[in-house]
Amino acid sequence: MLNRSSKLLQQNNLNCSLVRGNGMELPFQNSCFNNIVATFPEQYITQSQTISECARILKNNPNENSRIIILGRWIVLHHKVLRLLFPVFYRLPTESQKSDVKELFLQHNLDAQFHEHKLGLVSVYIIDAKFVNK
Repeated sequence: MLNRSSKLLQQNNLNCSLVRGNGMELPFQNSCFNNIVATFPEQYITQSQTISECARILKNNPNENSRIIILGRWIVLHHKVLRLLFPVFYRLPTESQKSDVKELFLQHNLDAQFHEHKLGLVSVYIIDAKFVNK
């Protein structure tokens, strides 16, 4: 993935640094990012240590409107054949799962909201988390 990203950046003449890291031990200073985006992440993205790391590196400034966006943690296939082919990877989050994730984010002073976006035969669930205003 890092090689592909590097090639895309070069093709588009973008000068950016790429960093490989472990989501549970992010190699960044505290409060250094305005936003964090994770696309099609592994299950560890909604584990306490990963959320803690994201909260640590996210700027907690009410004027910045900083947020964590997690895209594709849950994907729903609206076609029966597709659901049969990919039952493990693509399914609807249960209310219990949503509640557990919301609670984990709240433990790190983040309010997580869930949004469903329908894209043809697929629905993608997005988690949008912001610091709770004090």
